[in-house]
Amino acid sequence: MNTVYLVNEPPNPERQKAEIAAMSKLENMDGLSPAQATAAVRQAALDMKAINQKYPAPRATFDMYMKNIQHALDLVGPDHVGVGCDWDGGGGVEGMNDSAALPKITERLVKLGYTEAQLSNFWGGNGVARAGQGP
Repeated sequence: MNTVYLVNEPPNPERQKAEIAAMSKLENMDGLSPAQATAAVRQAALDMKAINQKYPAPRATFDMYMKNIQHALDLVGPDHVGVGCDWDGGGGVEGMNDSAALPKITERLVKLGYTEAQLSNFWGGNGVARAGQGP
C-alpha cells in the first residue's frame, strides 16, 4: 500500500513544473555515454531531493496505514492479505522510517487479536502460497 493511496496530495503546479524539469534530464538516455547517463541520473536525484524539501508531500500517519490494513483484512480476511513493503525510505508513512519499525505493525495486529498463524501468513505466507497459482 503506497502512501499515495492514504493521503490526498493537493495539486501543486510549482512542484509539478520542477518535477518535469528534473525528469526531462533523463530523456534520450540512449544517446549518452555511461558516465553521462550516470551524471544525469545523479543530477535528477539531487533535483528531486531539493524539490521534496521545497515542496514536501503530505505523509500518512501510522494510524492511517493501519486503518487501511484493517480495512483490507476486514474485507477479504487474513488468509488473503499480505504485506510487501519498500521501507528503506519510510514508505511515506510517519513513524515508519525503515524496516526497524515493522514490528509496530505486528504489535498492532496482535492487539487486534490476530493469531501467530495469521501473522505468519500476513508477513509472507499468503504471498508464497499464491505465487504459483497464477491469475
